Amino acid sequence: MYKIIDNFLTKEQCDNIVEWSNTQSFKEDNQFFPFQYWAKDLLQTKNKQVTINKPSISPRLGFIDGEFQDDSRINILKDKILQECSLNINQLDEFHMGLYKFNYLSGILLHRDSTETSRRLGITYYLNSNWDENWGGETIIYDSNQNKSNGNIPTDLKPIEVVYPKYNRLIYIEDNWHKVTPNLNKEQGRLSIQTFITINNEVVF
Repeated sequence: MYKIIDNFLTKEQCDNIVEWSNTQSFKEDNQFFPFQYWAKDLLQTKNKQVTINKPSISPRLGFIDGEFQDDSRINILKDKILQECSLNINQLDEFHMGLYKFNYLSGILLHRDSTETSRRLGITYYLNSNWDENWGGETIIYDSNQNKSNGNIPTDLKPIEVVYPKYNRLIYIEDNWHKVTPNLNKEQGRLSIQTFITINNEVVF
């Protein structure tokens, strides 16, 4: 399941988040962050012939003792995401956000966010106002008729959607395999806010 929403916030709200993003710092070696869930094999294929750079990530934003800790500008995005998903914090096992900067040749290899035991949404909110389609950075979403609950990559994957990083666009993906193609622009990073939500198993979504 996935959904694409254009003009997710008002232009003023999105501009304010871009302004907020300009004040954030990044950690180039993002293994520092304990909330990094990507498996190592997502960053280099098994035959060692293909590698991909990882994005840089800002410090974690999330709920601490039941309260979301950050600037009011980013809180607007958090509240709208929960509203869109018809969820509240009591229905979640996880909610965190991070500002991602995909520098030159940074991307993410094929993966799923949900696992055999958890229903996990990966939500991307795009911030670049002048991104060119020739610069890469698309999210490619796949479908398969094979069992999605095991950890193996299906052999019948087919691309069903190519999502360009359009300003003020939000996508969320629950169980589809997907990847992010590398940024081909040497001068400009691709900026997005990445949110992960793990939903309690008893919640109907």
